[in-house]
Amino acid sequence: MRVTLHGQMGLKEVRETVAVAEEFKKGKGRIYLLVDASHGSGYSHEARRAIGEEPRLSPYTAIVLFGASTTMRAISALMIRALALLGRMPQGTMVFKDTEEEARAWVADMRERNAKES
Repeated sequence: MRVTLHGQMGLKEVRETVAVAEEFKKGKGRIYLLVDASHGSGYSHEARRAIGEEPRLSPYTAIVLFGASTTMRAISALMIRALALLGRMPQGTMVFKDTEEEARAWVADMRERNAKES
């Protein structure tokens, strides 16, 4: 699944993305979220709080951000570390790549690894 951020991601956008992801995930088992963050500027306070309080808002096997600014990388990494500390998302499920091609290659590698483990 792929999304593109434009400006700040609010709670409404988080919920809409999760609704699409949950529908997409049916019968697939694992879902990888590719995020084009090249035009993103972060997450609203409400979105950050909800992601931390509602585990269902993180249904992804992995999240791969590409094109993210240093600030966006830092904010995203802090959010994921907080989720991991709360036991809501395992460590190592978010990575940052410079380009969409690198992000897609990483997802393909993870799918192959997971297929071998199954």
